[in-house]
Amino acid sequence: MLKSVFDPKSIERDLKSRIQGDIAIDDISRNFFSTDASVYRIVPSCIVYPKNKEDVKEVIKYANSKGIPVHARGAGSGLTGSSLGTGIVLAFRRYMNQIIEINEEEAYTIVQPGVICGNLNHELAKIRKIVYVDNSSENYASIGGMIGTNSSGAHAAKYGYMADFVEELTVILSNGEEIKTHPIEINSEEYNSIVSADTLEAKLYKSVVDLIDNPEVQNLISEKWPKVKMNVSGYNIRDMVTDNMVDLSKAFLGSEATLGIVVEAKLKFIDKPIDTTLVVMDFDSLANSGKAVDLMTNQIGVAAIEMLGKSVIEFGIEMNPALKQFIPKIVDNILYIEFDDPDPNVRTEKVEKTRKLIIEQEVKMYKDMPDLKIMKNLLKSPDSSSSIITILLRRVSTQGWHTTPTGRSHSRQDAHTLGYHEDDYDTQPRHPLERDQFACCPSLMPNSVSTCLSPQASAGYADATVQNGTTVLQEDR
Repeated sequence: MLKSVFDPKSIERDLKSRIQGDIAIDDISRNFFSTDASVYRIVPSCIVYPKNKEDVKEVIKYANSKGIPVHARGAGSGLTGSSLGTGIVLAFRRYMNQIIEINEEEAYTIVQPGVICGNLNHELAKIRKIVYVDNSSENYASIGGMIGTNSSGAHAAKYGYMADFVEELTVILSNGEEIKTHPIEINSEEYNSIVSADTLEAKLYKSVVDLIDNPEVQNLISEKWPKVKMNVSGYNIRDMVTDNMVDLSKAFLGSEATLGIVVEAKLKFIDKPIDTTLVVMDFDSLANSGKAVDLMTNQIGVAAIEMLGKSVIEFGIEMNPALKQFIPKIVDNILYIEFDDPDPNVRTEKVEKTRKLIIEQEVKMYKDMPDLKIMKNLLKSPDSSSSIITILLRRVSTQGWHTTPTGRSHSRQDAHTLGYHEDDYDTQPRHPLERDQFACCPSLMPNSVSTCLSPQASAGYADATVQNGTTVLQEDR
């Protein structure tokens, strides 16, 4: 554990008259902010809860003059310890947590860094919109933190990362300057006005453009830049200048607040998909599921990809042994692929293409099997290869909340995902739009009824019916 080398009382005394926000130097607060979701622990000197961007400016100016590091913190959900340090922690969740504007006509929202992404999307859902960066901590991760890490989620395969939703950032630089970053044409009137001033902002723009214009740097980027879709190692100099446009937002995205502190963000939002199709596949190795991911992303195009690894599966079975009947021992991981095209025919076509690709590439040996029982027996064999247990078509209704047997509230989508049977739902009247239908594609074997659904979707549906070779799970209300 690292401890602060700065005097907390001196910092509190110096800042007290300069800011409107709160200051905490007590042991409980400092110990609380010494950890996040990582395995590290570093005790800060002081915690400041800024009330506005002027507070942030004052803290940065003061820290700069004293040589004290500043650590921006949202929800503390990061896994790398990026919000930890021995200096001053700027905690944005207490006050700077406002959704300033939602402009439906121009499809953007302006928020402060302490806004929780899940809360923002809850508000946007009222107009059927979404900022589609659904990382696993969406319900408690802050927008500021997600900008700092250039966050992504399961739907990044189609909708990209936080960088794809940021239109403009308001940033406080290391000297306390406030700047707004957005795409600017090089040598335009706006650009020339910025670079002609005697400011740190001007130096940044000139240095970035000069750097990217350097042929040696261009060659290095071309040769050394990782050939991956997601890269947050270092700073994103490659995308700062493109097509004669310079956008310093790209520098701050993924920089983990080491270049400046974001105090406001303008984000675009998109239409929220209503109907989705979920493909659930079980594999006996990461290598085989990796092949499936490559096939589907490059040859079909998916909206989302998520995987449950072996350790998660084992933990789930340990917590609920009843899951054993739905997950054969050979299963190493479960892959979830989602399609959200508005046209159901397109989604159905993609499911069939998925079936065809996986069968051809991974499970040719199962093509002519007469029934599910043979497949189940084969799965128990130690030398069997990867396999699809089921492909589940899922129509998700976005309306209505219901109480599960545990007494906790879940959406209808959550209720189905958790596997509750119709008898477990409350009996309150529901809108017709809340009607859900689940259909399991015909098994890999002709004329068979698949009862081996994924554990999250199977409980309570043993009495499946077959319609034209397809197992259909329908709720009647």
